[in-house]
Amino acid sequence: MAAEPVERRWVRIEEASAASGVPIASIRHWAQSNLLEARVERVQRRSLMLVDLDEVLLAQAIAAKSDTTFVSQDERWLSLTLQLSSLLVSAQVRALAAETALQHERQRVQDMETWLGDKARFDEVEHLQLGRLLALASSERESRRLPLLHSARALSLLLYGVAALVFLVLLLTGRS
Repeated sequence: MAAEPVERRWVRIEEASAASGVPIASIRHWAQSNLLEARVERVQRRSLMLVDLDEVLLAQAIAAKSDTTFVSQDERWLSLTLQLSSLLVSAQVRALAAETALQHERQRVQDMETWLGDKARFDEVEHLQLGRLLALASSERESRRLPLLHSARALSLLLYGVAALVFLVLLLTGRS
């Protein structure tokens, strides 16, 4: 997830000069020397050079701190300073994008941990319910299984039949 780019304030060189107090010739020279970021737009068959107002203001502030005039400003120093400030801005944008991505990933991890916790709880409930169902099925099978002799009456009838059979066998073997 990328951060939104820093919006630039593109203005004509004349407007930048009026806003910053830097002479138009200095701004034009810096733009043509690639010390300031500039772009050219065509308006009614004319080419207008636009510069980033924030870069002009930054260059003006740097020049004011160094107590030099704009015309005698060391262009290499100004170039390096502007490049460093541009790198700083892009690093801040990348840091913001990385921070946003980190927050997004932390939220995803938290969501996954929550899902896993809920899944583990539901799995425990499912195992418990499965155990209960197996115990119920086992008890139902036990209740359906009939014992060999399930009542006293059946037992007494069986004993009577065995006794009668033994008596007949003894009677038959005793006569022979």
